[in-house]
Amino acid sequence: MNRIIVSIISEQTIPNYLFIKEIYQQGDSLLFIASQKFSSRIDWIVKTLNLRDISIESILFPDGGEERWKEMELFVKGRLSTDKSYIVNLTGGTKYMSLLVQHVFEQFNSVFYYI
Repeated sequence: MNRIIVSIISEQTIPNYLFIKEIYQQGDSLLFIASQKFSSRIDWIVKTLNLRDISIESILFPDGGEERWKEMELFVKGRLSTDKSYIVNLTGGTKYMSLLVQHVFEQFNSVFYYI
């Protein structure tokens, strides 16, 4: 089963970076969830990790859009698969985003961490 490391991105990126550095195994993929405001932080994390041949995806919400529960839920859920295993870091983002991410990923094969 393919493993995907999920990170919610906010202003502080060091917890995301450290988590991925600790948990990453060859063959894992990365999925970042963020608002448009913090999309540039994803690039910083990816460049700093300096991993080769890795699949990277992002789910970006318009600024202010991360507060629309039903729309976010459907959008995130539509990007997930029952064929994959998710390792979810709930540390970043707003509390609202963290709650939503946990709610959605609980419906899939997921393990949760909070640093």
